[in-house]
Amino acid sequence: MNKKFSYEINYETSKMRENDYSLEELNLIISEKYKRIIDNASSIKYNNKYYLLCNSETGEVTCFKSKTECTFIIAYDGTYWGQVEGQYYMLIELESRDTIMKKEIDNNKPIEKKPYVPPANHPWRKSYKKITS
Repeated sequence: MNKKFSYEINYETSKMRENDYSLEELNLIISEKYKRIIDNASSIKYNNKYYLLCNSETGEVTCFKSKTECTFIIAYDGTYWGQVEGQYYMLIELESRDTIMKKEIDNNKPIEKKPYVPPANHPWRKSYKKITS
């Protein structure tokens, strides 16, 4: 008896088909898949790391429009792949990604701050005039 099913499997009459998949296809079939959205920099975020989609044949980075839906795939052998519109792309991890444009500030010049002067109709000024007069 089979533990999973309550009846015996007869291999002579069973209509199970043989495995016709290549190793690469099996590697992608037995994998973890997550939905992600491509951001403005054509990158995908997973586990606080950013990845770029790269053509697996030529090795060129492929750019996509922002907010395009992508399937992030962790293959059985541990490699990362992305699927966009039925095509598979390798994922390359970015070393560092600046999310905020940094402004160059000259530290030699101090920044002058203007003092706040309340307007003439401010309630504080009205109450101050009443007290002094």
